[in-house]
Amino acid sequence: MSTVCVPPGFEEHAKLFFRIYDLESSHTCPEMKMTGLKPKTSRRCRFCGNSYSPNTKFRKDAHLFPNLLGNRYLVSDFECDRCNSTFSKYENDLANFLGASRVLNDVKGKEKIKFVSPEKSLRAEKTNLSNIQEGILPEGLLFDRDNISDQTFTFDKNTGQAKITYTKPSYRPINVYKIFLKMALSCIKEEDTKYFKRTLEILMTKELDGSIESLCTMGVYTQHIAGGYPAPIGFLYRRKDTTSFIYPAYVFALYFQNYIYQMFIPYCIFDLPLYFKSAIPYIWSPPVFSTEVEIPKITYSPINLGRTDMVKGEKHSVNFKVSQDELTNIVRYDPATKTTEASQLDLENAKGIFFIDENARINIPKE
Repeated sequence: MSTVCVPPGFEEHAKLFFRIYDLESSHTCPEMKMTGLKPKTSRRCRFCGNSYSPNTKFRKDAHLFPNLLGNRYLVSDFECDRCNSTFSKYENDLANFLGASRVLNDVKGKEKIKFVSPEKSLRAEKTNLSNIQEGILPEGLLFDRDNISDQTFTFDKNTGQAKITYTKPSYRPINVYKIFLKMALSCIKEEDTKYFKRTLEILMTKELDGSIESLCTMGVYTQHIAGGYPAPIGFLYRRKDTTSFIYPAYVFALYFQNYIYQMFIPYCIFDLPLYFKSAIPYIWSPPVFSTEVEIPKITYSPINLGRTDMVKGEKHSVNFKVSQDELTNIVRYDPATKTTEASQLDLENAKGIFFIDENARINIPKE
């Protein structure tokens, strides 16, 4: 593996992980259409096992990572249209699970991404508010609500701490897990897919859903930095010693915007002795970067995505802080009268909150 950097505090974690695992492969999203794919008539689907035939077609672009994560051109030649349609349903659950974060992180999809809460009381989108007056504001992120008394926006004037709270659309956790599992299996070498027959059964059937909840634990690192990865990057790690049964044989990590999602790939044939233990031990890879970067803060949280029922009414929040300088130097502009005046910040009674880059210029017309 090439030289990588880890954030302060993860050095010992990195030493332990890389004593056990090697980087098997990495997968980045190209900026143009891929070439060199197999002819469609020569393809075989690794998920259902069917080869091209009148009943098995390969007409659709099969994205290795979902397009909704910002992947436009990284596609495979081993996913048939029928399986692609199944995975598209799982992707709907993934989109709902992610909530407004795709808009917040400016993910580029097929179409402009907007978020609307289930009760349709809160919307989030990238805009320049040209409907108010053309040319005043650069593009930014707008959170807009219908009712200013619904406690969506909360603000502490003493500390400057502010919070936007919204409700995620309903999602089925097991389907979110399965779309991550599909991404992981897509990164496996073709010749190694024979080691994952049971894993493919888990992915492709519902009959086993209720029996795998303990396997659906994932680790999530959150990087508290601006920007992040504009398109997903996948890393597949393989255990160095195939005869050692201390940890799972494969770990998959997906870097997406400010998040790193990790999972071990269950039921690899090399791991069967692990399943006689009361619990499967695992270790996640540390956050790794190709160059030294300054990371203000990284937090870790485990999640379990084994539930088979719909999760409804889940709350999520966006937190930010307003500086004292911003609190005391507020100017209000009225586009109707084109006048400005000193004002006080009152986020709790705001119709919407509009975020722009701190270096962006606001062109307020002169009176």
